[in-house]
Amino acid sequence: FSIGSNDLTQLTYGVGRDNEKMIPLMNNYKYNTNSEAIRRSVSHLIKTAHERNRKVGICGQAPSDDPDFLRFLVREGIDSISLNFDTFARGRINTWRTEIIETKLTEENRTDTYLFLDKCDKLIEKIRIPRGKLRNMVRKQRKKVEPKLLKITDKFNDIFSEISNISYNFVKDLNQTENLAFRKIYDKYHNQLTTFEEEIPKLTKKIREFGIF
Repeated sequence: FSIGSNDLTQLTYGVGRDNEKMIPLMNNYKYNTNSEAIRRSVSHLIKTAHERNRKVGICGQAPSDDPDFLRFLVREGIDSISLNFDTFARGRINTWRTEIIETKLTEENRTDTYLFLDKCDKLIEKIRIPRGKLRNMVRKQRKKVEPKLLKITDKFNDIFSEISNISYNFVKDLNQTENLAFRKIYDKYHNQLTTFEEEIPKLTKKIREFGIF
């Protein structure tokens, strides 16, 4: 069975997703794929198909754009997930994370882990655009680049890499150790992330002198 998440959403609710009257109401009334109605439908199909030795796959925007829905699909045991090209790498990472978290951790520790990884992802997104603007400015100035601009650009690059490594190594360590060691691993990486949470707001103020807000 192959599910098209966009079509499934429209057919379930009986209205087009691009309906201009629905767009402002969409999130308030959970008119999206990651809703209880859609989840029940998908879960029932996976369960029924697997009971009859059939496979289920899904494609569309939902698994590409919504990490929470992607986690749901992995937990339910879907057989294949097609991702949009522009979100393929992120989707692969989220799938890898979810498979380890759901297999290795207790329910309580899963919640803490997902919250921690969401925090990592949000910090990365917060600095992604200003980092890109700084890097473009450095490229345009070439050999005439200001030392101050180069220094703060390097700092943004370092933080971007460090947070990416924190989220990756956190999950990697969880996969290699017993569940009993969870709190020790969690505290280690949480303390590292806290340092960057405090540092990033200060850096974003500093780059205003370069016209980046």
